[in-house]
Amino acid sequence: FEKICALPGMYNVSLLTRSFDNIGDYIIAYDVKDDKRRSKIHETLKEYAAAVQYSLFEGYITKADMIKLRYKLKQQMLEKEDSICFYRQCINCRDNIIRYGQRIVVFGKDDIII
Repeated sequence: FEKICALPGMYNVSLLTRSFDNIGDYIIAYDVKDDKRRSKIHETLKEYAAAVQYSLFEGYITKADMIKLRYKLKQQMLEKEDSICFYRQCINCRDNIIRYGQRIVVFGKDDIII
């Protein structure tokens, strides 16, 4: 079971019955020391998610795309110096985000706006 953060230490049973294998709502943060590596990682992340800050991305990412993204990033980073964190948001968390300033619209990799 995947722990859902509806309440600390609790599992949200209604959410656990849904398939999370398909798509996830992620926040991705990175800290990369080298400018060249940082630029490559930033460009790679832009293929899968929206930049909400320079080193912070949000996106709806499928399981297949997450596997590809993580593979690409591991090839680009230097684990002894850099860090990349993936935070999966549950529905309850996503609905409680508070933002100030510029509004960022987050779409998935293959979303089409009409």
